Amino acid sequence: MAQQACEYFVARYYDNPVRQEPKNIGIILWVPETRLVTNRFLTGMDLRKKLAGLPELDTQVLHDSLNDLQKKLVDFQQRDFWGDSFFAKGLADLWVGNVEISSPRRVVSDNPNNELRFLFETFVTPAKEQGSQVTGYQLKQDLRVELQDRSLLARGRELREDRFVSDPEIKSTHSGAKHRVDFAMQNGVLRVIETVDMRKKNIQEIEREAFGAAVKLDDLRRGVSRGKFEGLTLVAGSSPRSDRNYFLKVLGSYADDVVDYSDEADRNRFWKHINRAIGSHAR
Repeated sequence: MAQQACEYFVARYYDNPVRQEPKNIGIILWVPETRLVTNRFLTGMDLRKKLAGLPELDTQVLHDSLNDLQKKLVDFQQRDFWGDSFFAKGLADLWVGNVEISSPRRVVSDNPNNELRFLFETFVTPAKEQGSQVTGYQLKQDLRVELQDRSLLARGRELREDRFVSDPEIKSTHSGAKHRVDFAMQNGVLRVIETVDMRKKNIQEIEREAFGAAVKLDDLRRGVSRGKFEGLTLVAGSSPRSDRNYFLKVLGSYADDVVDYSDEADRNRFWKHINRAIGSHAR
């Protein structure tokens, strides 16, 4: 199937717009070439679970807002909103009750239905987990969303030259072992990103994650020529200071860089490096 340019919008529910703490509850996908508009929203129990922690949740207001939004989508399709930008302009930054529609973001896809599912899983469903406990994949999911938002994440698990893929399995030519890594791309340099979330309460989990990342980076590096591998580790949060320093030392021994993703300056430095690495290959 041919690649098609698409635009997607994220629907966000605000229980209190003053606090600016929205919850993503749906995705709207528009394919200008075929005039296809499709959407997917949380419903029923999934929606109630997503918004259960909001102190000012008004279920009737939310229900009315979603109904009004669906009516507007139908209205947009029935009216001649199909000019190159009229649909996007009519929908972007729209408020319907307590639901806001984001500005459009572009993506290219050969299957809009699969793309809608992928976007929904990326931006909407990961936040379903309840309570304050941080899951082992929270930092990884944060990075996945950011890569997608920057159009730097490809679908599938086959290594790409222009974008990262999530959860690829890479065989080490040094040991023959197959390693499942968090993110990777291959553009002359095998570039691997591993995440270690230190916001977990269980030190054993952090230790297992840190040593696992170190082993994978070391084994993969040994199987390629010098200068043809880059291993990056992203960390977030903190365990007790002595443990954190120890884990950072371990990771620093095997990674080309350890990035504190909780720190804005470190995070910006990381993205500049990634953009530079991808941009230099594109040129």
